[in-house]
Amino acid sequence: MYHLLVRSLLLALTATLACAPDPTLRITPDRGPVSGGQAIRIEGDGFVGHGPPVVYVGNAAAKAVVVESRWLITAVTPQSQPGPQTVDVRLVFRDGTTVEIPRSFTYEAESGIVLRTP
Repeated sequence: MYHLLVRSLLLALTATLACAPDPTLRITPDRGPVSGGQAIRIEGDGFVGHGPPVVYVGNAAAKAVVVESRWLITAVTPQSQPGPQTVDVRLVFRDGTTVEIPRSFTYEAESGIVLRTP
């Protein structure tokens, strides 16, 4: 009986590890404006089978998150706090699986022309 229990636990653990998202993820592009709106690609493996993810860029949830395939998620960055900063990107799946990509996206200060009328 003990051996059956251990075997069942090992099989469950193996199945869980085989389905976990790839911890070596890549974000492209890795920078965008503080106003948000930058379309990003999150590339890795194992994105399906966990339910839809919420993608956080810094502390704010990204918009228009789509799981394109088991190795690609697309999203649009949210607005950031003023000023340039580098933030973590975190994926939180419905089943509780969480993957964090530390310091992987940089919000850049926007340069622009200010028009003033007399």
